Amino acid sequence: MEKLIDKPYGKLKENERAYEVMLLRDQYDNSYKDIAKGSGVSVSGVVRLYHQVKHKQLRLYALHLAIVHGHEDTSEFAYMKLYDCYGDFKYVSAYWEKEYSEILKGYRTGEPGHSDEFLAAVLPPIKEIRDEMVQRIVFLREAKKTFVEIGHEMKMTKEKTKDTYDHFYHIKWLAARDLVRKTYYDGKDDRDNSRDYSDRYRTPKKKA
Repeated sequence: MEKLIDKPYGKLKENERAYEVMLLRDQYDNSYKDIAKGSGVSVSGVVRLYHQVKHKQLRLYALHLAIVHGHEDTSEFAYMKLYDCYGDFKYVSAYWEKEYSEILKGYRTGEPGHSDEFLAAVLPPIKEIRDEMVQRIVFLREAKKTFVEIGHEMKMTKEKTKDTYDHFYHIKWLAARDLVRKTYYDGKDDRDNSRDYSDRYRTPKKKA
């Protein structure tokens, strides 16, 4: 197996605009909309830049952490698994920066990571969403609670609570769609109006 070779954290700065976007998000918790206003880039462009540089940062972190811990590959630091726990990549990097503070601080060689306030508020990853947790999230949302409020009660990020809520209704939508196809199209995927219906009703709840 080929030996892992560490890469300098400075490689993140190869795309200066993307790096600046990341700092505005991670250091100051600026919204994509606010960053777009100040940078002359569209909101979708800012989102793309952030995800681009965040993936690169997480790959660099995973590589460095694997080498420091003496692993032969980066499988122990598979960041997509943590993403599933949080619902947003910024919490993944923050979790690692909190969990491996001294290692990653030294690796960044003076470059900033997340703000101290954000790191202090990072929750442990939720590794399993049980049925009763889903039902509680749905109940609270139907009771007009915000995803921030729900996340606070469930000890989850607001992004993960929203993903869980949307997934609940997405499953209902898939079941209803399959029933319609079975009933009216003899079980065939006959290019019915499900795509138009899906485009018309943007949220999983409205589709269901």
